[in-house]
Amino acid sequence: MTNVIDLTKSLVRFETPSPDSGEGVFFVQNFLENLGAKTIRLDVETGGRKTANLYAKIGDAPFVIAFAGHTDVVPPGGDWTYPPYAGEIVGDRIYGRGVVDMKGAIAAFLCAVEEYLKSPGEVSIAFLITGDEEDRSDQGTVRIVDFLLEKGEKIDACIIGEPSNPSFLGEMIKAGRRGSLSFDLALKGIQGHVAYPEIADNPIPKMLGLLQDLQNYSFDQGYDFFDPTHLEITSVDVGNGTKNMIPGEIHAKGNIRFNPHYTQQTLREKLIHIVHDRAEIVFDGSGEAFLSHDRTLAHMIGQSCQKICAKTPILSTSGGTSDGRFIIKICNNLAEFGLISQTAHKVDENVRLDDLYDLQKIYLNTLQNF
Repeated sequence: MTNVIDLTKSLVRFETPSPDSGEGVFFVQNFLENLGAKTIRLDVETGGRKTANLYAKIGDAPFVIAFAGHTDVVPPGGDWTYPPYAGEIVGDRIYGRGVVDMKGAIAAFLCAVEEYLKSPGEVSIAFLITGDEEDRSDQGTVRIVDFLLEKGEKIDACIIGEPSNPSFLGEMIKAGRRGSLSFDLALKGIQGHVAYPEIADNPIPKMLGLLQDLQNYSFDQGYDFFDPTHLEITSVDVGNGTKNMIPGEIHAKGNIRFNPHYTQQTLREKLIHIVHDRAEIVFDGSGEAFLSHDRTLAHMIGQSCQKICAKTPILSTSGGTSDGRFIIKICNNLAEFGLISQTAHKVDENVRLDDLYDLQKIYLNTLQNF
């Protein structure tokens, strides 16, 4: 049997800053083919940017449980204590870029499946593995989902291996995610000397008033497992390098994390109504809010957490967007559960060895309970 630590180390040693063009995905493909999986590569290349994608399936049973994961990682950045792509073990931890997000979870699930197949149940196991989650997400899981829809392939339940636990394994399961909508505001005035404000038009007070209205607007009171829709101003800029000139224009940026009370379209309409003719507004959306209304899988993972680590995880929708926003189109019984998120994307990203072993056991127990 494959050791989950050894497998995690092997995955971490592939330098796969997003997008992964093939190395990490090929490794997973080869591992699954050795387990008897039928695999299909769904690689995408546009504008010289190549993303490796994999769909694989083991078994012919009608009920299909899937695992979704990504082999791409964010760049290392900073000064690491240990080499970011070495998978070095120090004390009770293994260090490396992507060990938490989410090569460790991929390794844990692969090892769990390998053990499960020694005495398989009446389910098929599918894998949706992409190399484009940390960057644009436009050539990855969304393309696999399109392929499955085109072929009429169904998924009955899906575990997404994102690092869902804030502080300890078994703390939290994500049953959905908030949507994200960014916007840019531009407001023109009339440039002039500060000594003659009567022949200028300062856009700064007007923009500040508008931003205050946006920041204070109450969009809703929340939604099942969701906090209220929340707007944050992220940048205000006039590009003015001098103290005695009234600027001629001002720009601002912001982002809204929203719950299922809104779609991107209805939220755009709401903001356009609030802004009205006080400024120009341009939008950039990165994901819709979604919620798994069938929480059977989340409940089963919770039972496995109680058995393996004596923890009762709560259901949450906190955090950023995830590829669940694409998978929800073909599967309404999904749950995100993986490692501890504290060091994800940080310098010296690391995970406890015992957490990798326990995550493998939780995945295995969940599979065995279907």
